[in-house]
Amino acid sequence: MSRWWFAGLVVTGLTLAPLASGEETSNITGLMTGNALLATCQGPGFIQKGTCIGYVEGVYDYLAVILNYLGKKQCRPEKGQVLRGRQLMDIVINYLREHPEQRDLSAAWLVTYAIGSAWHCDLPLPPANVVARPSLSAPR
Repeated sequence: MSRWWFAGLVVTGLTLAPLASGEETSNITGLMTGNALLATCQGPGFIQKGTCIGYVEGVYDYLAVILNYLGKKQCRPEKGQVLRGRQLMDIVINYLREHPEQRDLSAAWLVTYAIGSAWHCDLPLPPANVVARPSLSAPR
């Protein structure tokens, strides 16, 4: 029972984090941008860091499913190396800091490319509507 309660809390946090922080959403209404994700990941409390790690791990897990479906090599470190959520978060934060011009894009795509660039993975390109239009501001 406590796992479901915690999962619901995380999902609620992921949904409301961009709005609560006053950050932008991406051009696909409702999705978190890189700016919002970076603000969450660099937040002062453990809830923000936990939300960030949960978001990044979720994208990483989904990426593994998609790459498996496409018959592509998985994005991960060398065999036998254990990957932790904090390591994934650090990879994403570093990528977002190094690419400020991309931060208005979908956070999920930015996490995907941060992970892909860390291990030089062959990744599918994002749909044009994720990167071609300017982002919308979140309602205030």
